[in-house]
Amino acid sequence: MHGTSRPPARPSMPPSIERLSDDSLYAIFELLRSWISFPGEGDVPCLRRPARTINRDGNKKEMPLWTTPIVLSHVCTRWRAFVLASPRLWNFIRVTGSFPNRIMLHHFIERSQKCPLSILLTVPESKNTHVQAAMLVYDLLAVSSEIGDHGERIRELAVVLPSSASRLVLEDLAQSALPNLQKLWLDIIRGSQGGGEPVSLLNINPLSMRVFRMTGMTIDWLPFEGLVHLELCDGSAPTLPALLYTLRKSPRLEILKLQIYRSYSEDSVTTRELPVNLPHLRTLCLTEYNGNNGAFAILPHISFPLTTEIGLHSAGRLPPDLCENESLRQISSTVDRADLFLEPPERVLIKTDDPSIAMTYPGVFHNYHDHFPWNTRLDPRLCEGFLAVAFPALLELSIFAVEVDSLRGVVSQEHFDLLFSVVPTITHLRLHIDPAYLPAIALALSTIEGEGNEGGDLRCPKLRQWAITWSREPSIDDYWLVERCCATRAAASVPVEELETTAVPEIVLDNLQQAVGNILVLEG
Repeated sequence: MHGTSRPPARPSMPPSIERLSDDSLYAIFELLRSWISFPGEGDVPCLRRPARTINRDGNKKEMPLWTTPIVLSHVCTRWRAFVLASPRLWNFIRVTGSFPNRIMLHHFIERSQKCPLSILLTVPESKNTHVQAAMLVYDLLAVSSEIGDHGERIRELAVVLPSSASRLVLEDLAQSALPNLQKLWLDIIRGSQGGGEPVSLLNINPLSMRVFRMTGMTIDWLPFEGLVHLELCDGSAPTLPALLYTLRKSPRLEILKLQIYRSYSEDSVTTRELPVNLPHLRTLCLTEYNGNNGAFAILPHISFPLTTEIGLHSAGRLPPDLCENESLRQISSTVDRADLFLEPPERVLIKTDDPSIAMTYPGVFHNYHDHFPWNTRLDPRLCEGFLAVAFPALLELSIFAVEVDSLRGVVSQEHFDLLFSVVPTITHLRLHIDPAYLPAIALALSTIEGEGNEGGDLRCPKLRQWAITWSREPSIDDYWLVERCCATRAAASVPVEELETTAVPEIVLDNLQQAVGNILVLEG
């Protein structure tokens, strides 16, 4: 007996897992299936990460979410039977055209039975997308006919490929009818060249489409209707009348994202109509390039709820008349708190939470002299966002500026003079800064608005609470700057009533207490 050895016992399933009812198991598997999405899609990025499994040698291995049904079917006999009997778990198919992938494609189509299909055409993650694209596109073309045979079942289609491959695959798929397609996700892989001649947009019914995203491609625009998600990025765009037609015919639109190069200056709307009302719009994100009026040109022609999340992004100047849009004006008029982030290189982000508004733009602009283009002048416009979208009820402003090296000599007092001039209503200022920014900020808050004007007021006359935290240890000179600023404001009858900061050196504290009503010392 002592000489015999038994094989190691196979690890059993935890009792809690074994006791799961079929309904609970189905609900869990359905949740896992709901996490599988096209690249760049999904509201919860942390759930889009690859799943981890432990292989036989005990090592962890990353498994993409689209392999979920394969992973689940190898857990135990019961789970395998359950997964094989759940066709919806198999209806998301990632197609690369490789030989193993063709076998997998056949199994997924068979096991999904009659469920609507979600197809992702892309290249293997392990491949160099640019080197291998020319070879892999022929593999994809070889399976496109099999995909086309199930055209009536395809509800969602994504093409995430380099430009040349996308064009060939789309032209080949156009030979098959996709009458029930509801989601089309076209995405040129970064680094490849888009544009070129427009591509015919498949054999689809534009009236059945609900989600349309196009990135880096040029297409023959179709008169879509009934969309709930429209996203045009880094590529061509329809004319303004064509775009407004689609919006007008899509009253249940929830997401509108425009990031386009087209200028609408030459497009005209033939009749003066009321703005297109989008009562269900949850997200509006507009991005503008090179000073054209492409994405922002849509604003005068639409209206949306006060709960819409707004994103306005520009590589140049933000147009000063954005608040001529009545919906945006009403949303911005309720903002009482805002954060301003000064980010390298020379980028500004203004963000509010309730309601949600985000604006990004350059913090400085290089103005070229007419006769000497090599001479530039830095035009300080930290306040650009507040000029484009006014916040008349703003009470609390937080400024985050911790990067110094890339902005040294660029951001000056003039920047903060203009910034504080356009937010006169603030009562509470929070700073989380590198001490290098303090001289410019303190001088801006302790000088009279409009130099040379007698009887002028200090900037931000309603400011009463000031909080300062540092990204690195401040010097005693920094605390003296704070004291001088507070003393100047007290002498001008616009005192700082409460100051929050780290421990103030005793030599400065006595003077500071004479200028500030209450000093709160923060730990650290």
